[in-house]
Amino acid sequence: MNTEICAVFDNRELARAIARKGHGTLYIDEREDTHKLPFAALVCIDTDNLQGLIEQADVGVFLVHRRIIKQHIPDNSVEQNASLSLHTLVAHPALGHRKSDDYWRDNHAPLALRVHVAMIYYHQLSILHCFKGPAWDGFALLGFASLDDLQNNYFSSQTGKAEIFRDIEAFADTRNSPGRRLVAKTWRY
Repeated sequence: MNTEICAVFDNRELARAIARKGHGTLYIDEREDTHKLPFAALVCIDTDNLQGLIEQADVGVFLVHRRIIKQHIPDNSVEQNASLSLHTLVAHPALGHRKSDDYWRDNHAPLALRVHVAMIYYHQLSILHCFKGPAWDGFALLGFASLDDLQNNYFSSQTGKAEIFRDIEAFADTRNSPGRRLVAKTWRY
């Protein structure tokens, strides 16, 4: 099982400092105005000071299981130059976490691979435990080779776009899932 500790931050500089110090992975939205986003940065880190991380994270800290649905090209420069679409998920209330998570993995992931043809990698971070923060169930990380691909080639077609949105309704609570996505860069320290 590939488990990690991930912390979410509104404070981008604090997130960057923690990722650097702990040799973690930082997913950061560098846009000026991030106040409408659920957060501005996600740090996934191996730490033996969980309590310190909980105290520093200004949004939340989660134990996650990382599922690699589509492996990125092993060249770190490609990943760091890629643009990432990061979405926060709340499980559909009729399904609960386990069934919603199973649907996300087994049904939605194959659809996403078919519809997001320009996507170079896709990871699902299923939340196993919340140490601090909102009652979220997961994070979807969809990587694209460029910002242009993310903005203009996110969906293979309008039909594909409709399929994705319809399918998300089947396993996610779209009313309570943060609707805005991060457009982030990835940094490994």
